[in-house]
Amino acid sequence: MPKEVLYVGLDESNHHNGNEHPEVCVAAFSTIKEDRECQVFNSKKDYSWKDEMLKDARRDYRFLLLNCNDIYPQRHNNLPVVAKSLILPVLKIFNPERLEIYIDGVVTRDDKDRIIKDLPLNLDVYVQGFIKYFKQERNFKDRRLQGKINSKKFKQPPIVKLADIIAHELFSCFTLEKLSQHEKRVSFLA
Repeated sequence: MPKEVLYVGLDESNHHNGNEHPEVCVAAFSTIKEDRECQVFNSKKDYSWKDEMLKDARRDYRFLLLNCNDIYPQRHNNLPVVAKSLILPVLKIFNPERLEIYIDGVVTRDDKDRIIKDLPLNLDVYVQGFIKYFKQERNFKDRRLQGKINSKKFKQPPIVKLADIIAHELFSCFTLEKLSQHEKRVSFLA
């Protein structure tokens, strides 16, 4: 019998501005295998695509607000540090045997080890980072767009694109008051 797999996409709003405007870190979740398979996307934030994706009950998301003082020293990528805070609250809902975690940005071996250490031992965990189009020469060959050095398009799993659009929408369209009371918000577990 195949293992129950939960696909996780992590992204952040990348608009951190001191204590005034916290970073919005998002984890999108899916049990749909196609949500892990790389596709070509452009940089446009398509909210109607996001809404359509979230109509399926096999997908969900959680987010947290991260101030610059929450993580010290500052890191190249905060997502590995907040991964457990975003993932642990939904494990009871999906009850997977395996997690496949896809993260926007550079993910080091130490980042992967940290994520795996922070999650329950009974889970089989896979972690992979994705660098967007403007650094495509740093991506693995199968993630590059053929014949392009720089492009406004990039390859990544739909679950990461979904997290990207949700992070952008939450940051751009919601007040801090509404974000703090949002039903999908979770707390940062230091």
